[in-house]
Amino acid sequence: MWLIDSHSYNLVPVVNAEDYEYAILSHTWALPDSDDQEVLFQDMADLKMARQKTYGWSKIEMTCTLARERRLEYAWVDTCCIDKSSSAELSEAINSMFRWYELSTVCFAYLVDLLPQDSTFSDIDVAVGRLQGCQWFKRGWTLQELIAPSIIEFYDQGWNKFGDKAGLCKQLKEITGIDGAALQNKTDLQRYPVAVRMSWAVNRKTTRVEDIAYCLLGIFDINMPMLYGEGHKAFFRLQQAIAQETNDLSLFAWQQSEKVPTNQRYRGIFAKSPNEFANCSKILKHPQVYHEVEFSMTNRGLNIQTCLGYGPHDDYILNLDCFELWDDGSIRYIGIHLEMTPNGFVRYLPTNLYRMCSLDIFDEYSTSCYIRKVVSPDDSLQIVRQHDQAFRVNYDFPQSVEVSDGNIAFLEFNHIDRGPSRSWDPNKYLHITNGIPFPVGFDRFSVHTSYLGREYPAEFVVLFGILKNVQDDFADPWISIHSHLDSDYWIIQQFLGQRVQREVSSVDLVRMAHQLIPSLQSAKKQPDLALRSESDIKGWSSMIQGGERFAVSVSCKQVQERECNIFTATIRGELVKLPAEPDFRSVWERITQLLE
Repeated sequence: MWLIDSHSYNLVPVVNAEDYEYAILSHTWALPDSDDQEVLFQDMADLKMARQKTYGWSKIEMTCTLARERRLEYAWVDTCCIDKSSSAELSEAINSMFRWYELSTVCFAYLVDLLPQDSTFSDIDVAVGRLQGCQWFKRGWTLQELIAPSIIEFYDQGWNKFGDKAGLCKQLKEITGIDGAALQNKTDLQRYPVAVRMSWAVNRKTTRVEDIAYCLLGIFDINMPMLYGEGHKAFFRLQQAIAQETNDLSLFAWQQSEKVPTNQRYRGIFAKSPNEFANCSKILKHPQVYHEVEFSMTNRGLNIQTCLGYGPHDDYILNLDCFELWDDGSIRYIGIHLEMTPNGFVRYLPTNLYRMCSLDIFDEYSTSCYIRKVVSPDDSLQIVRQHDQAFRVNYDFPQSVEVSDGNIAFLEFNHIDRGPSRSWDPNKYLHITNGIPFPVGFDRFSVHTSYLGREYPAEFVVLFGILKNVQDDFADPWISIHSHLDSDYWIIQQFLGQRVQREVSSVDLVRMAHQLIPSLQSAKKQPDLALRSESDIKGWSSMIQGGERFAVSVSCKQVQERECNIFTATIRGELVKLPAEPDFRSVWERITQLLE
């Protein structure tokens, strides 16, 4: 750290700011194209030349003059006390800035655009009217310079003192929206929810895009390296650093402005700027958190262990463990909408928060889930396509059937497994296609048949998917049903057995379907297959006796759900006679052509 000798104006290097009493300046910089430039670190090597920058030097001179009047030997001014040619020194200064202002004996806030007037600042309306238009209240860096120092004296354009932070506390609260206790340094900033502290920076501007993140480091007690040139990624890094230091879920209570035109339906878990926290100034931490929320940042996104609720749009609700107190004294708990994708959850309805009178919608048991950090407009469009042409299979199996001899066969079906799990949305009961050209999913069942005192155990697998062709712009559903008596069942078991060691992926299922094609195309094979949405075809599984078999009837149609086309298949069970051999060769030839 460099301090200015308030008598000689020479720069003095110091190691520990705690060992010195010094005055500090808070101001707004001259514009880059202004004729009157600021005095920089290198200029201080030649004070004669430095004085030629009259605008910048006048601020240094007045700061030192006011410091001497208070018998302070040192002063600090950011323009000339930081060697910005050294990236290491610049990074240290930015990470230490809040602390340096906090340790100062007095801070002089110079409002260059506040014209000298005789009117009083004791009247709150007069004070607010004069002050709120000043650039000092609209800049990013001056936020921490307002909060950190214990004593701030305010000066107008002519360096006339018109008040201090203690005396103007009500006026400053009115202008900035910052709680009086925080302004007067009477409470730890960490007591305020993250979302509330973010709201203090709403509508503040910085010259460099990255600085809107860097100027908030002290507010959140965060240290991170400076990477000028990273642009908006700096604010994402700040949020990630905050998430690594606290389990305050209000970090995710932002709202996308409805005034910003965008067709982006889905977002990641992080906000784009502090402005998206504009409606968070009244958020309070929940006084009774029933479970300690655990979350961490991974390369897949935010991994959180929590209880999800079910929302009104077939979506999920993440409880943020914070609330708002309304004017009538009632409480509204705050959550956000989430949508499931094969690559993790994403923020849905980003312009809205989900406000609740109670927490009854949430599951009793917690689950681990991943929420993507960032979703680009292209990613959002891809997610829309994933839900378009998704697959839903409904099963309607009877508990008993009457055989032709008049006896009753009792059937007990049990769902064993389904996959791939990353594509399965239990809330919507959908298999999401994830945009791949040949999506495949499966359901596996066991069936126990009781007939004339004998037991008939069996298993069968329902494979299903969608045939897609970008060139022809078509998408047709297909369903293949395989019982344990089928010769190709061992191929299916071989692939599904891998689930003992690892998760079966969509790629695994496509490979499995590809291996099944030769046997399904064989003239000797009657494949258990149903295809085409306009047909109602039988899929067979030998379960009873002779030619009398339990058949699975399949019908499939497209339905419109939330602007997406969903393929909905219904599979029902019935007892029928085995018909003549169906011809499915043309169907699988078409599948083969798509796979090649």
